[in-house]
Amino acid sequence: MKPFRFGVNVGRARSRAEWADKARKIESLGYDILTVPDHLADFLAPTPALVSAAEATKNLRNTVGSGATRLCFEHLPGRWEIPVAWYNKPSLSFWRMVIPAVINGTVKEYAGDGEWWGGTVLCFGHRVRES
Repeated sequence: MKPFRFGVNVGRARSRAEWADKARKIESLGYDILTVPDHLADFLAPTPALVSAAEATKNLRNTVGSGATRLCFEHLPGRWEIPVAWYNKPSLSFWRMVIPAVINGTVKEYAGDGEWWGGTVLCFGHRVRES
């Protein structure tokens, strides 16, 4: 039998700092899973919220990653542009590793124009690889 895991669903915070504090508190209470509602209401956007929670915690990040990326790409096929802040090297490493493993296509990487975006932009069109 697999071990039983507990999760919590949270969707509101007044700032990124408050969201990071909530994620760390949830982790410190022993929860293994953090989910975010995906509704057209006054909630946080799910993808940035989960990425921020993964950045702010040590154990919760193990439940986010290539699996979530695969699901996202499966449900939203087509052309993607993923901007990564110039100072966020771990995020850039994550995307460089995960995108080629998940998609069936080529990833083009270019520098932002400094006006719209100051970091790296990963661009690709895809079909998800068969698992």
